[in-house]
Amino acid sequence: MPKGSHLGEIDISWLESDLPPQFLMRYDYDFLYILRATITHFRTIASTGNQIIAHSVIEELVLYLIMEESRFLMESIDSNMELDDMDSYGYWDNWAFDIFDDMDIVTFLYSDQYLDDSHPYHFEHWQDAQFYCEQHDPNKSI
Repeated sequence: MPKGSHLGEIDISWLESDLPPQFLMRYDYDFLYILRATITHFRTIASTGNQIIAHSVIEELVLYLIMEESRFLMESIDSNMELDDMDSYGYWDNWAFDIFDDMDIVTFLYSDQYLDDSHPYHFEHWQDAQFYCEQHDPNKSI
């Protein structure tokens, strides 16, 4: 991606349609790098078996995108499953909301609301530790 450009300027981007549209012009190389680093951070946590906690909007967004991208896989599995097996996966498409304890990511970022820069879900605050901060190590970067 050329310096100074954003996802909206690229001819083809599978990620553009998955990200909140209000902030399209903010999705530059630095943002993509932070997104990748957040995914890597969660992969490390998951591989150790530790609890995943989303402290920031970017962390909520990453988990939400992972959940949404898993739909294709799970829907293809569902068509091949017996009814008894499907009960074991009953809420596979809501697990991220269990981690967040809410659906604010959808309410604020995917419902066509305009968010001004003082709103906690505005792009300017996506890296701020805002949630479950009593469980967050302030010396650890997100």
